[in-house]
Amino acid sequence: MRGTSDTAPGETRRSVLRRIAGEPLVHFLALAGLLFAVQALFVGDTREVITVDAAAQQFLFDQQEQLLLRQLTDEEKTEIVENFIEEEILVREATKRGFTESSRVRTVRRQIIWAS
Repeated sequence: MRGTSDTAPGETRRSVLRRIAGEPLVHFLALAGLLFAVQALFVGDTREVITVDAAAQQFLFDQQEQLLLRQLTDEEKTEIVENFIEEEILVREATKRGFTESSRVRTVRRQIIWAS
């Protein structure tokens, strides 16, 4: 009598599911997923938007062209805008942390004011 068993196939599945559901790791993962879902629903996206308008871009481009004494390529213009955004992120974070007296932060803030 090969393969005979006293339990039905449905019962073994249920017992495996009960065993898995009883695992602390499964409880932890379910609770973590629930917490992330609740946070996403109630908190939302709190990121600040950084806008570099045409006037600010032109100021940055003119400044770099005067420094290099030539016209900028499209790749260079894209890099300038990306660098400006990175600097703005760093300045905002430094300001939040109270590092507003840093000479680099003051210099970047002046550049932002001139570009506006």
